[in-house]
Amino acid sequence: MSIESYELGMSHRILESKKENKIVIVAADCTGHGVPGAFMSLIGNELLNQIVNVHHITSPELILNQLHKGIRYALKQDETANRDGMDIAICVIDKEEKILEYAGAMNPFYYIQDNQFFEIKADKKSIGGLQSEEERIFTKHTIQLGMKNLESGINQQQTTSNQQTIFYLCSDGFQDQFGGAENRKFMVRRLRELLASLALLPMSEQKEILDKTFEEWKGKHPQIDDVLIFGVKI
Repeated sequence: MSIESYELGMSHRILESKKENKIVIVAADCTGHGVPGAFMSLIGNELLNQIVNVHHITSPELILNQLHKGIRYALKQDETANRDGMDIAICVIDKEEKILEYAGAMNPFYYIQDNQFFEIKADKKSIGGLQSEEERIFTKHTIQLGMKNLESGINQQQTTSNQQTIFYLCSDGFQDQFGGAENRKFMVRRLRELLASLALLPMSEQKEILDKTFEEWKGKHPQIDDVLIFGVKI
């Protein structure tokens, strides 16, 4: 399995579970204003290491569930008014089974197979943050990267393809950026169309075009948020 990738922005993490022969890719965007983003990233990275490499949890919806519990505990959100959190997309590449699993907390998953562009919407709940429930359930979606059959009876979305897969994990920073002639948001529809138009290009060219498009759109307007687009070709 050959993997090629690029990043626009820095808020991502890649972990490899050698025990289970899986790659865990995390794209996170810190929310709230009480805790500095760098400190939230530090907490998140430590929790992810514990979840994936110590407890060997590699199913994306379970990673999100454990991360939510860990953030709430670390920030003492049961005892204080702190409501900081994270919007996260997690995908897990199983190199042996040739499947990809995704679960998202606010951040969606875009992918291209058989020359078609697809979007899997994230669950409308963050990690930590405003909602007070301790137990938070997330949805796992599975994409098959080869022709090997998956076991039946699993309650999840499943697609099958024998062609190359390209996928993107994104924060909302690109689509929410104000700019253009009328100083409006770039918007998610325009971002989806842009990503779909780039799919056949080499990953290095995709990154260049995304960089250029963002800067031209932003122009002289201030950048309102961190931007992350992580593209992977398998």
